[in-house]
Amino acid sequence: MSGDYPFADQGKRLRWLRQAERISTATAFAAYVGWPQSGMSQFETGKRRLPMDKAMQLRALIPGFDPIWLWEGDKRGLSFELRKRIEEQEAMGD
Repeated sequence: MSGDYPFADQGKRLRWLRQAERISTATAFAAYVGWPQSGMSQFETGKRRLPMDKAMQLRALIPGFDPIWLWEGDKRGLSFELRKRIEEQEAMGD
């Protein structure tokens, strides 16, 4: 998937975040965060980069979330608990 779209790695991390939050579908996650489903789909596939305002929304809604991880893959800003749940999703693969 990484080569399909310019922000595919970010999209993968967004999917792991959604799954770590125990939200099974992108549609349900979009409803939870108040985004259009079409935008969520473009973010998860990596077709579009998640903008700052959307990342700040996630930061306000999800305890322990750090936008730097979403954009760059650096986990240091994530809370221990969220990092653990995300790493479980990573281990399951794409």
